[in-house]
Amino acid sequence: MPVVLGGSGDIGSILVARLRENHARFLAPTSKQVDLTDTRSTRKFFSSLSEPYSLVFAAFLDRRQGDNVQTLKLNSLMFENVINFANPSSLAFLSSMDVYGKTPVLPITENSTTDGSSFYSQAKLLAESKLSQTFAEKIDFLVLRLPGVYGGNGPRNAALDRILEKGRRERQINVGAGGSLLRDWIYAGELARFLIGWLKQPKSGTYNFATGESWTINRYISECVSEIGDIRHKIDTVDGIAKDNFGADHVFDCRNLYAAFNSWKFEDRAVSLRKYTNLYHARIS
Repeated sequence: MPVVLGGSGDIGSILVARLRENHARFLAPTSKQVDLTDTRSTRKFFSSLSEPYSLVFAAFLDRRQGDNVQTLKLNSLMFENVINFANPSSLAFLSSMDVYGKTPVLPITENSTTDGSSFYSQAKLLAESKLSQTFAEKIDFLVLRLPGVYGGNGPRNAALDRILEKGRRERQINVGAGGSLLRDWIYAGELARFLIGWLKQPKSGTYNFATGESWTINRYISECVSEIGDIRHKIDTVDGIAKDNFGADHVFDCRNLYAAFNSWKFEDRAVSLRKYTNLYHARIS
């Protein structure tokens, strides 16, 4: 039986919706049902589970809730309590490409140098390490480092969601030099599909969950705007210096992911974006 921690968040909520569509038995406790930062609450929840369960750990405070000592402390309390009281048959932890820092050497692989200079990346790296120390030799333990996931249902949507929402309000989109940056963003529905497959046949390892094909941010926006319509998308021409001053490209070498999960194929990105924009359009209509 799957247990989803963070089932009301951006990503967890999509997984929960897919499990429900599949008529699967699962648990997705709300923060009122279990406060993972509270020892007593976490102990009570996990001690109440009477049958074997696979755990998807998607609960985490991200940078938009503050990249500071307090969020590091709260995130640490969550994974320490899970370590102390959970006894899963398999465990998937959703990490982030933020562990590679702001300017990773390209292409990014699972062996790329990590950077815990932000409180958020520090928390993710600590969680990866401590969860691995506790569970990796006992059960199937999966770490997915996510490059950015659009199309979530939660209150803290990713960059593409925020760009489109701002464009809808203002009837125009112009992200300037940032539009030239390369990204390998993933549709939340694709991540949910992967996790459902993993729950049926778990494997261990740490992987960058990316396609290996990066698009410019402007290309993502253009694909979406062509479906939504009535939003002007202005693309600025920028030189390399302007782009570099704005941020870094993200390009992944995903051979390890494809080798470990050789039956997995990402849906064509244009198809995923069309599904996403159809749902987005339906939501705002």
